[in-house]
Amino acid sequence: MKTGWAEPAEQHLTQQENAPYHAARRTALAKNFPGETLIIPTGVL
Repeated sequence: MKTGWAEPAEQHLTQQENAPYHAARRTALAKNFPGETLIIPTGVL
């Protein structure tokens, strides 16, 4: 299983324009729960 795989296709990823906003919100939320792992469901439950 370690051999015989094709080379992965090259990917050109770009950052979404709202990524810095979401990163700041995650940082602010995490400050309220130091040392905790938060699991926040999203989407349809």
